[in-house]
Amino acid sequence: IEGVQEFKIQTQQYKAEFGRTTGGVVTVVSKTGTNEFHGSGFGFFRDDEFNSITESEERAGADKAPYRRWQSGGSPGGPIVKDRMHFFGSYEYERQPADAFLAPTRLPNQTFQFQTRPINENYLGRVDYQQSSTDTFTVRAQRWAFSNPFAVTSGTAHPSTADNLKSFATNIAGTWTHIFSSRLMMQVQGGLNRFSWYNDAQPEMD
Repeated sequence: IEGVQEFKIQTQQYKAEFGRTTGGVVTVVSKTGTNEFHGSGFGFFRDDEFNSITESEERAGADKAPYRRWQSGGSPGGPIVKDRMHFFGSYEYERQPADAFLAPTRLPNQTFQFQTRPINENYLGRVDYQQSSTDTFTVRAQRWAFSNPFAVTSGTAHPSTADNLKSFATNIAGTWTHIFSSRLMMQVQGGLNRFSWYNDAQPEMD
């Protein structure tokens, strides 16, 4: 969110640049730097110490379930060369704990409970260069990382089937805009996308 300047949702009448899209198209424009240094930051923290016991926990005579959620991030931006080149970057982090409750079908009299902490991280960097009144260059790079140390696909699975899940997505894009006249403009775009997905066994179960 820190790196988003504006977004647009299209559901029909797509332009040729979107190819063979059959569903909705979401276009996101990232923020840019300016001639002044600016930055922002945020943080959100939630702890079970501030939660009251739930009705179901009270009836069962159980303690409050552990819960610690953390969200934080920030974004700096400013000039590299005044009136010519500017930069912008952002970072966002989210850790949201969850409990995995398992009741394996092959073990009808046993249940398991494990705490897991999925983590999301998002990095964004952008540089804009105004070479002249007719030529502008933009380079943007983004990386998303997700990890879940105890991922299970079914509540009836055995704990030994849990994976140490890691996912990564990297996107690099560049744009060159050239203005020929007040009526004619050319824009050249290029990009690279890479996605990685790893399902590793739990270390103690190798």
